[in-house]
Amino acid sequence: MTYLVQPYKVVFCLEKHDYAIRKQYVVQATPASTPKAYIELDPEGREVISFPLKETNPTEWEFYKFGGLVTLEELKMNVRKPGVNKNLILVIPTEEGHLEAPVINYEGYVASVLGVSINVVNERVRLLSKRDQVGRTGTYLKYVLKIGESFEEALSRLAKERKLKI
Repeated sequence: MTYLVQPYKVVFCLEKHDYAIRKQYVVQATPASTPKAYIELDPEGREVISFPLKETNPTEWEFYKFGGLVTLEELKMNVRKPGVNKNLILVIPTEEGHLEAPVINYEGYVASVLGVSINVVNERVRLLSKRDQVGRTGTYLKYVLKIGESFEEALSRLAKERKLKI
């Protein structure tokens, strides 16, 4: 399931509700991955909204579920879902907070709790463990939008310059 929203609608809603947009950028993790929009709402980059700019493949969609994906309807109802953080800790919401459990050596359990395939859990463990060992290797593309530039304009520019693989 892919849910695409036009970036200008996200920006409009944020501005309408008085959120200050600090920075916007396009990220493509690998040449084969879907480009994603990132909108930073605070100077430290801790409050960030991200969403795909093109159709995602089923595996990429499962990566969102791995992190605790909620729908707009669920967000409105304050639904909290389990997900895994970058330290490979499964976080399971409870009424009064959350429970934590390790992912490594419990991959099958984590897959069943999150409703994703074991292959996705194993891939995320491999990738995040590698980052711990050798450091973050970077992304294929990170483009910061210029003042007044829209995501649509940025995608068009990047495609023309053959920097973006879509």
